[in-house]
Amino acid sequence: MRLAIAGLTTLVLTGTTLTSLPANAQSSAAAAESLYQEGQRLMASGNVHDACIKFGQSQKLEPATGTLLNLASCHEKEGKTASAWAEFNEAIAGTVRAGQKDREAYARSHAVALEKQLRRMVVEVPQPPPGTEVQLDGESLGSVALGAAIPVDPGEHEITVSAPKKKTWSQKVKFEPGPGNTRVPVPPLEDPNAATQPANVFPKGEESTPSPAQSNTRSTVGYVVGGAGILALGTGIFFGLRAKSYGDKADREQNKALDYNAEGRRTNAEIQHDAAMDDHDKAKTSQTIALVAGATGMVAIGVGVYLVVTGKERKESTARVTPLLSPNTAGASASFQF
Repeated sequence: MRLAIAGLTTLVLTGTTLTSLPANAQSSAAAAESLYQEGQRLMASGNVHDACIKFGQSQKLEPATGTLLNLASCHEKEGKTASAWAEFNEAIAGTVRAGQKDREAYARSHAVALEKQLRRMVVEVPQPPPGTEVQLDGESLGSVALGAAIPVDPGEHEITVSAPKKKTWSQKVKFEPGPGNTRVPVPPLEDPNAATQPANVFPKGEESTPSPAQSNTRSTVGYVVGGAGILALGTGIFFGLRAKSYGDKADREQNKALDYNAEGRRTNAEIQHDAAMDDHDKAKTSQTIALVAGATGMVAIGVGVYLVVTGKERKESTARVTPLLSPNTAGASASFQF
């Protein structure tokens, strides 16, 4: 078992018992331990980038909450705010299950701080055809990412938009560090036989900076609440995708456990079963976050639309939408004053 970070930079490691594991599991555990120690050494020497790679490889071989916390802290130092934020949120579930209050507090405090620094991508496609799909660096975000504010690490990323029977649009976009939204306007997707448009007709990304409020009209409040709803919906989409990924991984591991059990390899079957249960828990946690954020976003967007539509009335208005998330509660509350 590995210990997580006790402070911002302190990494503590305890030994891992390998003698009771079968040969293939021992090999995997030994490799994970070696990569973990190499990550510590690189971090101590200031080589943050390579340290993150080692921690990531170790976590892939042998998932552990301590390794995940070190990986999240490493990505935080590297400036990958979206990755670190997601990993800290994922680590919270493991610390809660294990009753590790200190680790839980550490993960929560960093997740909250990072959320205030998130750069979000908003892909805008005019009249998207049915089946339109958005990809970020080759990873599919589906059609639900259209118009939603999706957390993304600062730096250059490739955005791809495709649809059946349409030309695929692709462009590299540089996302600046710091909080805010970066709009990615996409031209209407063309038919396959359409003439190619000149390069660089559309900007690589436009910063979306809200102007100071000029009045307290319903329309102004509507835009603010609706914008907050889009941010929450993007968060829900992000964790929904993570939930699907962990669910698929758990299914694969459970199938391996059944195969091992059929072969009479009980120890291997138990290891695969435990790994499957752990990934099921992670999928459930991500799904809960996705549902809460998605519900909050939908409520806020609905309220925002209502306020904008009725914005012709010159009345002072205030509105607040608050997500509710606790071990026994998941949802959102809304309050309005007109």
